Amino acid sequence: MRRDWIQTFTGKKFFPLDPKMEDICIEDIAHSLSMQCRFVGHSKQFYSVAEHSIAMVNCWFSGPENKDLAKYAILHDASEAYLCDMPSPIKHLPEFQFYREAEKRLSKMIYVRFGLDPAEPDLIKRADYEILCEEAMSEQIMSPLHPDWLHRCDPVIRFATLSPNLAEKFYLEKFKQLFAI
Repeated sequence: MRRDWIQTFTGKKFFPLDPKMEDICIEDIAHSLSMQCRFVGHSKQFYSVAEHSIAMVNCWFSGPENKDLAKYAILHDASEAYLCDMPSPIKHLPEFQFYREAEKRLSKMIYVRFGLDPAEPDLIKRADYEILCEEAMSEQIMSPLHPDWLHRCDPVIRFATLSPNLAEKFYLEKFKQLFAI
């Protein structure tokens, strides 16, 4: 099965469908997520997956009592560094079960690689959805919001929309702070 691979930013040969723990690298994750735009690029400005992860940590899990949850938050989309993401309307179709399984398997491996339990806490999914709502209603990212958007909130976050280089730098800094590296 170890035939098809991608070359990572740090020059590793990575097999996304047959990953090895030792090939998972935070520098590759930070770089890739900083280069991927949220909302399949349908945003007013470039807004990266790395920024989204940082926002989730800062808005939901910033206190010392939430340090373990913050670690999950910074890594919750890390599998996208190796698999990319798909828009939800496609990703959740029955035909894409294989992708969802590969993503789940890789996410668990990433959590374990960085010393976490492979079972993602339920609160991470809730926070991810709440940040999505904030992003969608944000003047900096998506406004104006389509009237069919089901979930609405009163945005309280002001998003920075960083360059990929800064998003990568801040993502690595946040990771190192959380994991005391």
